[in-house]
Amino acid sequence: MKKPFDDLTQMLRNQFPSAQVEVENFVSGAAQLLVRFEQKIWTVEFLPAEGFGASLLSGDESDWLSGHAHIFATSKALALWLQNEMASQSSLSLAA
Repeated sequence: MKKPFDDLTQMLRNQFPSAQVEVENFVSGAAQLLVRFEQKIWTVEFLPAEGFGASLLSGDESDWLSGHAHIFATSKALALWLQNEMASQSSLSLAA
């Protein structure tokens, strides 16, 4: 059975090989994804009835379960957003 983040994790590992990608799948069908890249951390949750929620953590932010800055109905929309977010971090690092 395909999991919510299977395609996304493969894409991230191919396009951003230095990224650390962690996935936790739950029996309920929900899933959590953490991505560490260029000293940033993105957290993404999937709930079958609600879709995807994603946030870029900053500073000492630890209450990431209280809500997300971005909500996506599809994994494709989420993947495009996350890919753009990570690419912008990568270009900032190269310019510094």
